[in-house]
Amino acid sequence: MEDASISESEVMLRAKYISATIVDKSGLDGCGFLVALADGSNLEVFNLPDSVKKDQLKVWIKYIPDAGASSICMAGKIVKLTDLKLRSK
Repeated sequence: MEDASISESEVMLRAKYISATIVDKSGLDGCGFLVALADGSNLEVFNLPDSVKKDQLKVWIKYIPDAGASSICMAGKIVKLTDLKLRSK
């Protein structure tokens, strides 16, 4: 049983999730929705569900790099999501 005093962030970080924000970069040539990380880098997610394509949506993600993929956008590392959960804050 989880301790009620443990925050959502602590639980998710222990489970190896990364805090991120969905951002609309459709103003950049060839781009759409990207995932912004706290360190300022972006991820191009080729399997981002339509249901989370909302600018500034806070999420928790797990992903793997996709070395074989290419992109017109070229605004971040291309990855495949393995899991995504909405953040409460």
